[in-house]
Amino acid sequence: MKAFLGSLALLLVAPTLFGAQLTVTVTGLREPGEIHLAIYESAAAFEGDRGDRGRPQAGIITGSIEPAGPEDFTATFELPDGTYAVGVFHDVDGNEALSKNFLGIPKEPFGFSNNVRGRFGPPSFMEASFSLTRDLAITIALD
Repeated sequence: MKAFLGSLALLLVAPTLFGAQLTVTVTGLREPGEIHLAIYESAAAFEGDRGDRGRPQAGIITGSIEPAGPEDFTATFELPDGTYAVGVFHDVDGNEALSKNFLGIPKEPFGFSNNVRGRFGPPSFMEASFSLTRDLAITIALD
């Protein structure tokens, strides 16, 4: 009986221990390349990332760097409950960074959660963030 109650207690607590599943689908891939997808848990990390370092870095809770395109790309992540924002770019030239022109305007496709766009640069964490308290699927359309 104690084992049963222990198992029941674990099942009741498990959702809070393990959080939720986030499924991210990226659309608008027009050619082969490498998807750089980052999930941020803080405004400082999100707003400080300009896509110039294509590898994992402080403030990114998880992410994915994988070959993709031209079909849609989907990845799934297990995350604790919280507030997150997702940023993604499609590295088509293979330099492991978001390529930009001389004015700093991205030359490669990019996107953010909530499909928000910044006016004169990336959106804020507040604009791109969402609350994850249960399994959630989002779609990001690349620009």
